[in-house]
Amino acid sequence: QNRPFFLWLHFMDPHGPYFSAPPPIRQEVPAEDGLKDLKLPVGKSNFGENIIPKYQALRNRPGTAQYRQRHRAEVRWTDRMIGRVLGELERLGLENNTLVLITADHGEHLGEKEIHFQHGLHVYEPTANVPLAFRLKGKIPAAAVRATNVSLVDILPTIRAGLGLEANDAVDGRDLSRELNNLAAP
Repeated sequence: QNRPFFLWLHFMDPHGPYFSAPPPIRQEVPAEDGLKDLKLPVGKSNFGENIIPKYQALRNRPGTAQYRQRHRAEVRWTDRMIGRVLGELERLGLENNTLVLITADHGEHLGEKEIHFQHGLHVYEPTANVPLAFRLKGKIPAAAVRATNVSLVDILPTIRAGLGLEANDAVDGRDLSRELNNLAAP
């Protein structure tokens, strides 16, 4: 318990074909979300726009609303799994000296701006705006939010600084430590 450790958990969810969340979780998520429910054709490949990628095609060929509902269920399921990890850190007595970082590589267009099943051709908010959350009890106030954007390239300089390593000019990004330490609790 007193030795340093590094743990990388790669949650693949939420990710198409959106079937990892158990049915009870899917039932918790409302189907209606204000976006159009379209019947899109299944593509011949796994890449395209305004088609259902081949690997995401569900047997019953539902409309886009069901895919969005399943996506939101996977977000909820992943949130619960992260909660289990945080609970285990607490159970092991590691919550006060463990930096937890949560992020994603990209979002997904699921009907916003009338773009479906796409994350590589556009840089609109649904694909470019991803979570970047740091948790370090006693150092970063819980639920504090920074109102302006940062970049994922800021992760490495921030962790390096937190480990007491000297800044490296060959590394892009900037150290967010000072900003994280100065966040006000809500």
